[in-house]
Amino acid sequence: MKSDVIEPAYDSARRLFNDTPMPTIEGLDFIAKELAQRNPKLREIDSGSVVDVQFVRELEQTGFLKTLRGS
Repeated sequence: MKSDVIEPAYDSARRLFNDTPMPTIEGLDFIAKELAQRNPKLREIDSGSVVDVQFVRELEQTGFLKTLRGS
């Protein structure tokens, strides 16, 4: 493939993702809501308590993720 095809495709796909690979509470709530149809106990879970994003925040604060992006 030529770069005139690859680059626009990459740029389009890149806009679909956050710069920082961190789950959102809204996303977790959506998944929990869908799964609760099969397991009602999931309605009792606080989505914010399911994932620990401390490691990702540390990578962001130290500038490591920025170096991966080439920024």
